[in-house]
Amino acid sequence: MNEVYRILIYDDHDNHIISDFIEFYMNNNILLMILSLHFSHLTQSLNIEIFKALKKYMISKLKSLLYVEISYIQKVK
Repeated sequence: MNEVYRILIYDDHDNHIISDFIEFYMNNNILLMILSLHFSHLTQSLNIEIFKALKKYMISKLKSLLYVEISYIQKVK
């Protein structure tokens, strides 16, 4: 069986990087990617080009739930 990994991207704020969090990430197959200081502006094109379409799709699917005041959505496997 293939393991599933997730990537969590952080900017260079030291308060985000504490040992409890790092241990949690390692135990849950979350890869931590720490961007160097003043580097996050280079990734903004992802927001515009890639995630814009995903955001638009998600909003279209979730909009009806917001109108009926559903505050919890469970992931179905």
